[in-house]
Amino acid sequence: MASAQVAASSAHSSGAGGSYASSPSTPTSLTVQQYNTTVPAKYESNYTTLLADLSAFNATLGPYPASRNGFTYAASLVTADGNRGASLLRASAQAGVTANLDAYQAMGIREVEISIPYPLLDPTFPNSSQYLAYYTQLVQNVHSRDMKVLIESHVVFAGTGFSSINYSFTGMSYSEFVTRAIAQNQLIIDHIRPEYLDIGTEADTEAALTGYHQLDTPSGWTGFIEQQLSSLNKTGSPTKICAGAGTWLGVQFLEGFASDPRLDFLTTHVYPIYGTNLQVLVQMAQIAQQNNKRLVVSEGWSETVTVRSPPPGTGVGGAFADHQELWGFSSVVDIPYLKLMAKFCSIFPVELYSAFSEQYFFAYLNYTQRLDSMDYFTLDSQINQLWAPNMRTLTVTPTGAEYASLALGAAAPSSTTSTTSTTSTTTSSSATTLRTTSTHSQSSTSVSTSHSTARTSRTAAESTSSFTGTSSVQGQAAPPQSLAFGILEVVVAAVIIVGLIAGYALMKRSPRRQA
Repeated sequence: MASAQVAASSAHSSGAGGSYASSPSTPTSLTVQQYNTTVPAKYESNYTTLLADLSAFNATLGPYPASRNGFTYAASLVTADGNRGASLLRASAQAGVTANLDAYQAMGIREVEISIPYPLLDPTFPNSSQYLAYYTQLVQNVHSRDMKVLIESHVVFAGTGFSSINYSFTGMSYSEFVTRAIAQNQLIIDHIRPEYLDIGTEADTEAALTGYHQLDTPSGWTGFIEQQLSSLNKTGSPTKICAGAGTWLGVQFLEGFASDPRLDFLTTHVYPIYGTNLQVLVQMAQIAQQNNKRLVVSEGWSETVTVRSPPPGTGVGGAFADHQELWGFSSVVDIPYLKLMAKFCSIFPVELYSAFSEQYFFAYLNYTQRLDSMDYFTLDSQINQLWAPNMRTLTVTPTGAEYASLALGAAAPSSTTSTTSTTSTTTSSSATTLRTTSTHSQSSTSVSTSHSTARTSRTAAESTSSFTGTSSVQGQAAPPQSLAFGILEVVVAAVIIVGLIAGYALMKRSPRRQA
């Protein structure tokens, strides 16, 4: 069966449901790496469904209001993720964090989300004092860049492929765990002092990782959050306390504490986008508004799955979903999803939106059947070799360019024109230089999907044109050839890139679940 080419959507322009967020021009220089966006027949049904869900969500949101809510564009600082463990303390890893922040600043991202899992700061855990010093200094460094910090407090992904840390909760009572988790969060408030501290959003993930199934019910989760709110002291600290639930869990997991005046913000993680999950997102924003609070979207990405993950996974998320997110054609969904998140955040009382799978701002793999037959962690090691040097040279995917455009023009986005041509083509708009390179050399025949209402655009300018299918090159995404470095620059860049690659290989990825 022929591959399917997903065409642009009429919903991108004004219509019954209003328009997606349009992209402003980008007042910086980014090199945009192009990828094969032809959706293989194997995934065609998924993408038709997901695009239909996005179209329906757009209709639900309606047109933009005359007065738009102001919010901050953020992203996960993956190079500083606590699930990396002791590798965080290496000099090369710290150089990678600096490169990560440099790239985010160039993209207009004004806030970072950092994961500090329990028990990293627990005095009984090896190197705990070094981790505390590391994160205290890191947050100071981020603040020196005039950027804000959201700390996500959860438990370590020990015993999974997403963390190098070995740790067991066996033998620790639930009450002792709660006491220790509160103590770690108090250290974050007193010493690290981020603007925001998320004390819990993924009840089911916490329960699965710890074995404390008290957490995996609305009443149990409410009790856990309330115990923390009763114990934490933020007097004299700039830190605001946040808590909530993932959209897949439903509003019942946050309704019990939404009205608590000790809670500054409600939080959510937006995964996946199929079914009613985006409608749940709206309900959560409404609950926040009803309780005179704002909503913090501390994680969100367009998981391109439409079914629960098979055993032994914990549901939608983890390696099952991640395997389907790393292809170049994922931008067919990733871009309209980000534009709709921008629209949602402009309508509802949202404080910030933090993109989670930010490696796809810098690299994808071009799809081949050979690569598709490999397991996720093998593919992940391949993409690690691509995104780190691309980040260092400010080479972004079309998805990364879209997020940069939205972030840099957050106050009042306006439409712009961009290019989809091949190597060395340059397009300019007001103070904008976007160099476009290509990872493929020739066009291939593709077939448009028949689901006209489910179509959407790859870039802001392509409101009426279709996606261009192109041949793959074994998943490679080479940096642009025009970049040249001196000998010293090459050495420095190599140290940073090694740190980025090594760090990302140990990053945390959440085994999210659809309830």
